[in-house]
Amino acid sequence: MHLFSSTLRVARFGGCSFPDADGGSNSMLRLPLLNQLSLLNVAISESSLRSLLDGCPVLESLLLAERTCSCIQIISGTLKSIGLQSGSGGTTMLQELIIEDAPLLERFIFVGTGFSGVVVSIISAPKLGVLGNLPVNGFILKFGTEIIFLIRTGKEVL
Repeated sequence: MHLFSSTLRVARFGGCSFPDADGGSNSMLRLPLLNQLSLLNVAISESSLRSLLDGCPVLESLLLAERTCSCIQIISGTLKSIGLQSGSGGTTMLQELIIEDAPLLERFIFVGTGFSGVVVSIISAPKLGVLGNLPVNGFILKFGTEIIFLIRTGKEVL
């Protein structure tokens, strides 16, 4: 992979595990020209995902599908599009997604229905114009500190 890492523009990883980032300079991939990244059924820790995203300085499109990590924090000055996809069984390991700082983010799309119990917090995404395919069961969306979207699940209100 390192042979092509300096020229790769689109990457799709599936059915694999990423090593834990240890903070060392060689702990994760460096993909300086990567524009699109898809992680499909990939086991990756939050710190490894953060390190991977840090190693993609021009990344514009990110798809996270099925089994990633339980908590994801996005800080990216280049991301324009994020997609979240639940697994084929309609579930996801994701419990919380925080978009901390994404000044160029324009699109945030959900694919599938398996997002029950997921909390999405959008702290700073001033260009966000498309928020698509919102889940219908047990999902909470927060903008800043305000909860603006509550979904009733059975007799409980999240």
